[in-house]
Amino acid sequence: MAKSAAFPRSLELAERNWAGGTGQVVFSVSIFDHFLAEDESLECDLFTIDQAREGGHLAEYLAGEARFLELYRKLAMRGVSRVLASGRLAPLDPDSRRFGEILVSSLRERRFMDVYFDGYDLRVVGGWDRTDIWFCRDDARLAELRTAIAHAGLFELA
Repeated sequence: MAKSAAFPRSLELAERNWAGGTGQVVFSVSIFDHFLAEDESLECDLFTIDQAREGGHLAEYLAGEARFLELYRKLAMRGVSRVLASGRLAPLDPDSRRFGEILVSSLRERRFMDVYFDGYDLRVVGGWDRTDIWFCRDDARLAELRTAIAHAGLFELA
């Protein structure tokens, strides 16, 4: 199967297809160690860069962003591509300004990324509230990914 055939056109289809009991693993990676309850969310000044700036927590926000950037740049060293709306893959240079812009834009909730890390058979879709969705084809590299997540100071949320 071509890699592009592995990616449904919509995230809804992706969640259904990739989590369909065929060995795929879907989870979230977050700056937070748990999914926040509504009352915690209302008190949090770290969801967006604007909230962090207004709340006087910009340095803390940027530190969390740096943890995500470090993780994604490390994963990208084995190859990275954008997932296009058609499902096809468009290779990216992990050291390029464009790749950095895609990451920062997604982390700041301006335009969510949809990228594929070739060396890990991993698709990552940017999400709200500093939490991204990870789609692993299988659990073959899951231990390595979990180590990378923890090393970056981020958390796997199930």
